[in-house]
Amino acid sequence: MERQTIGHDEGMLFIYDAPDDRFFWMRDTYVSLDIIFVSEMLQVVYIARDTEPLTETRHWSRGPAQYVVEVAAGFSERHGITPGTRITWRKHTE
Repeated sequence: MERQTIGHDEGMLFIYDAPDDRFFWMRDTYVSLDIIFVSEMLQVVYIARDTEPLTETRHWSRGPAQYVVEVAAGFSERHGITPGTRITWRKHTE
C-alpha cells in the first residue's frame, strides 16, 4: 500500500475473478487496517481487525473470498460489520 495515512471512511477494494482462499499481509503498509474478506454473495467471511503495520503475518480469509476490502483499523467495529454481514459499495466520485 505504501500510504502513510488512510481516511476514516476510505478504503481499497480488491476484486478477483472467482472466489478462493486469500491472504493479505502488511508488508510496506504503514497504517493499521481492518482487512475484510467478502464472498461472491457479498457476505463478510472474515475480518482481520487492527492489523499490525509493516509485518509479514499472513491474514487468511478463512473461507472463499472474491472481494477484499482494506479500511482504516476500527472501521468495521464502528460500522457494526461482522462475519455474515451483507455489504454493498459504491464508487466514490468527486
